[in-house]
Amino acid sequence: MAQMAEAGYSYPTKVTGIIVSVLLVWSAYAFSGAGHILRLPLLRTGLTLISLVLLARALGFYFIMPAFPDNSLTFWLVSSALCFTLGLTYLLGLSQSWSRLSSRAKQSSER
Repeated sequence: MAQMAEAGYSYPTKVTGIIVSVLLVWSAYAFSGAGHILRLPLLRTGLTLISLVLLARALGFYFIMPAFPDNSLTFWLVSSALCFTLGLTYLLGLSQSWSRLSSRAKQSSER
């Protein structure tokens, strides 16, 4: 990616923009689940899916390695450890706030 960016290709910029956008949305869902910002739609579903995606990426890196042969084993191990840590963090936060998120959903539907 760095070589492509140095060569003037727009692909790395677009991919990075997409990744940043996804991470920003995921952060918004985390802050919403923690009650720091307004409640986002499908909050429990979103947080569940985010947790599953991160954990699947962390645990399934071996199966996607062949698609990216230029990445080093160090890259795969470090990025998988980060995804695993984030996935567990999302899952822990979700499990701790599951009932509160459920009661907030019921309260807003009763109005």
